[in-house]
Amino acid sequence: RNGCTAKCNPISEQDLASAIVDCVADPMRNSRSGNPIWNIGGPSTYSMKAQGELIADAISRVRGEPRRQPIFIPIPLQLYDVIL
Repeated sequence: RNGCTAKCNPISEQDLASAIVDCVADPMRNSRSGNPIWNIGGPSTYSMKAQGELIADAISRVRGEPRRQPIFIPIPLQLYDVIL
């Protein structure tokens, strides 16, 4: 409701690539003989609202324009069950 319910922790491409290689190379971590479920993410956690704020900051820097206030549209969490 306030943009802070759902959160994620983004991961860099390099860290993701390293994790994939580790899982492919280690038989105990791949889907044929091990546990194929990974819990992976970066060091920081951001709410959806915080991500929107970061995107607004980045857009203003790239465009060289004053920062605009982002518009947040609340979406019921149940809708994600339908989408995913």
